[in-house]
Amino acid sequence: MTVCFASAFHTMSITRKATTSHALTIRTITFVLFSTLSIGLCLVGFVFRQLHITIAA
Repeated sequence: MTVCFASAFHTMSITRKATTSHALTIRTITFVLFSTLSIGLCLVGFVFRQLHITIAA
């Protein structure tokens, strides 16, 4: 979980460094997509881990 949020914050810091509005728009869209994907993957991985523990038990 921590890795996901760390990567999201890293992307956020890159997004803040954008200067022009056009570049900012592209980076904002990229950031939103990337953070959604990374958090989604984390949640999926977490759920699968919980299911695996439940099935194993």
